[in-house]
Amino acid sequence: MSLPAQRPTESVALGSVIAHRYRVDAVLAAGGMGVVYRGFHLALKRQVAIKVLRPEFKGNHDATSRFFNEAAVLSSLRSPSVARVLDAGYVQDGPPYMVLEHLAGQDLRSVLSDQGALTVERAAGHIHAACEAVSEIHAAGIVHRDLKPGNLFLTRLGDGRDRLQIIDFGICLNLREPARQLRCNPGQTLGSPDYMAPEQILTPDAVDVRADVWSLGVVLFELLANALPFNGETASATCEKVLTGEPHELSQFRADLSPVMLATVGRCLRKDPSERFATTEDLGRALETVLLEAGMADAPPCSGTRERRTLAPTLVEAQRPQQETLTLVSETQEVPRMSRIAQRNARPVATSHHSRAGGA
Repeated sequence: MSLPAQRPTESVALGSVIAHRYRVDAVLAAGGMGVVYRGFHLALKRQVAIKVLRPEFKGNHDATSRFFNEAAVLSSLRSPSVARVLDAGYVQDGPPYMVLEHLAGQDLRSVLSDQGALTVERAAGHIHAACEAVSEIHAAGIVHRDLKPGNLFLTRLGDGRDRLQIIDFGICLNLREPARQLRCNPGQTLGSPDYMAPEQILTPDAVDVRADVWSLGVVLFELLANALPFNGETASATCEKVLTGEPHELSQFRADLSPVMLATVGRCLRKDPSERFATTEDLGRALETVLLEAGMADAPPCSGTRERRTLAPTLVEAQRPQQETLTLVSETQEVPRMSRIAQRNARPVATSHHSRAGGA
């Protein structure tokens, strides 16, 4: 699960310089495997984010391989929805590091903590934007496997709007290079239990894009209810509820949700992947219908293409409505333009301003 609130074990000393050009200034975030620092490029005079593998993983081949796999995946993606990797290597006589662009803004976990449950328009708009971003990742053959509020980051743009970006690809699955994919050992589970699809709990290396659809459905539920559809006192208990239990009824948390919204969330949380939306684009189109209901008559297609498609009914019948990274749980083409929905949803956030990049 997530690390407790405490000063993280420092991988590198503050004030030190990595590779003769990256000064380490402050800790931004810490996760199960990495620590993210705010850094400064001494030659280019610009802020960067520096992610360093935690010192307790020194000499751990699997952890090092996952770290550099994340850097390689991020480097291969050409999308404004993903933080760019600028450099990677080893700290002298120390752990591996990667340098990423510095992001200013806040993640959806902070939005929930500061504001509680969101309006239908904002919640659907954020997940619609996430669908567009994740669709680009899926098109490159990547399954994220750890989509959650803390990894959906609202980056502040120069005009005051926010762009949703996907961060922390530390446990992503590359479907196009299975031979190079680092596999889980039997009995190990990879991901964040609160957001993991049933098949990811059972066979984390055999998932496809529908596991990310499940995760986005959980996040949508949480944005609307400020609560999780499945929750247990331990990671194992949560996994058991995901595998065998039924989600909480979203309608019990708020009465203003339309049948289409309830059915959309419910379809994301079907235990059988074949009963979910097949792609994040399909989920995005369902959310377009929700946003049209909310009065956003200019709702564009999820794909971001310039052609406007007719919004076909995605949900025929009214269906029954239906953290942090657990690194290893042994307990049991052309970049699409930002859609107008994402632009309208990308309003300044009236909360504290902080920075982050890449995830930890």
